[in-house]
Amino acid sequence: TLLRWLAVDAAVDTTGGGTTWGAAVPFFVPLRSYARRDFPSPESLPESVAGVIAAEMPAGWVTERLRAGRAMLLVDGLDELEPARRSDARAWLDQLVGAYPETRVVVSARPFAVAEDWLAPNGFVTFDLLPLSPAGIEAFLRAWHTAASEQHEGDAAMQDWLEACERGLREQLAARSELRRLAGTTLLCGLLCALYQDRNMHL
Repeated sequence: TLLRWLAVDAAVDTTGGGTTWGAAVPFFVPLRSYARRDFPSPESLPESVAGVIAAEMPAGWVTERLRAGRAMLLVDGLDELEPARRSDARAWLDQLVGAYPETRVVVSARPFAVAEDWLAPNGFVTFDLLPLSPAGIEAFLRAWHTAASEQHEGDAAMQDWLEACERGLREQLAARSELRRLAGTTLLCGLLCALYQDRNMHL
């Protein structure tokens, strides 16, 4: 979820004006897709998410962006590889980072899948993704229900009902600590929103 958000954030604003990453083209690499095959070469990076149009790229387009520091490599799911395959992934990352030191790279893994300093020799720094704060949960609920309401523009009854769903779910989270713990994860918070709506405001 985090890496896809980073990819969208970079893709929406490639001018460098609104994202802390600057003008970077995101390349999302879901490692689960490479559990049984070779990791992608630079020019084949777009194939995992844009295979239909990858052939339309000019020759050397990806390499130029990697070399110029105008690329963001988002490597998702290190923990989804078998341990032996993780070593292959590290060798692949070693080659990419060595060849294109200006490229911004983010690698995700669930806690304890690999040692915290596993990629430290390559200059990587470890960060933990913490649960949403109460204010973060509030903001997420508001954004989720606003997006849902926009899907029913012109339907006043549905929009009123969605507002009631948001209020009711907020009350449920305030009263039930187990639900608050679940809501600390964005993916599960979104699931709670959808379930609460789908089950007519019952969890």
